[in-house]
Amino acid sequence: MQSRNSLIGEFTEKWATDILDSIVKPNGLYAVKGAICEEIALLKNSPADVVISTSKDIVQRASDIKAIFEVKMSVVWNWEYKKNIKEIICIGNYKTHKGNPGLLRSDSMLKAIGKSINIRVSSFFSSKIPIIILGNTPITDSYIMKVDHLKRTGIIQGFWSLNPKPLEDNSDLKFTPGESNRDS
Repeated sequence: MQSRNSLIGEFTEKWATDILDSIVKPNGLYAVKGAICEEIALLKNSPADVVISTSKDIVQRASDIKAIFEVKMSVVWNWEYKKNIKEIICIGNYKTHKGNPGLLRSDSMLKAIGKSINIRVSSFFSSKIPIIILGNTPITDSYIMKVDHLKRTGIIQGFWSLNPKPLEDNSDLKFTPGESNRDS
């Protein structure tokens, strides 16, 4: 269960879409999973994980897209229900994970950065749409300055965690000097 594969990707993208949809729906917007927009290089073989849009269609116009979210999560918390004591116990978190999960993985970071750059350079429209990377683990120390630089140059507007308290002591929660990596 502790991995990043297509099933986990589908689950975390749907989960993020549902959360985002509940936030934007009162404003007449939609969270759309797997959106395609050829104008801004969101193609069928590389759609957006989630867009916020005025349209609920999968095929989008750039003018309808208000934000793009790339979801880089792993299922890294495992729980067990202890029937005899009627309690849920954490049996694993991202620190006990068998590999590097989510944004702790260099390949996840590079894919998010590469896709964001591809979108940014695709058209005039794409330069005006915010791109946010959603994760549920902190970033590594080696990316702290890089993510701030990506924010300053306007490529990515932020790396946000949907898990603001990953551990009891919050020891791994990071805020970059430019606050590109924030808890939400």
